[in-house]
Amino acid sequence: MHEPSEPERNEAEMFQDTVFGSDLVTEWVPGDEPRQRAEIVAYHADADDLLARLAAHPDEPWVAYRWETRVAFGVDPVALARECRERFPDGRFCVFPIDDRLKRRRAPVV
Repeated sequence: MHEPSEPERNEAEMFQDTVFGSDLVTEWVPGDEPRQRAEIVAYHADADDLLARLAAHPDEPWVAYRWETRVAFGVDPVALARECRERFPDGRFCVFPIDDRLKRRRAPVV
């Protein structure tokens, strides 16, 4: 079976390949698990700040991290991932949703 090349794939298919559950969007970089763990831990550690920001800016329910650093907020996960890909061509970033479930989620054990 023919695997489509990057130019043949539409953005929705590429987005599907980067979504893990409904909790995060990331470019998979093999061997980069420490960075991804750092982003997940930072996301959970920032829960109160993120929820406060969402209350002030309800039109931007997505946040991007690169290592422990918040790098952008966005309206749409696909657009935010595209912006991050432009800024970070190495694909080292994660995009997370900001919503009320954030308070109920447990931070991962690292």
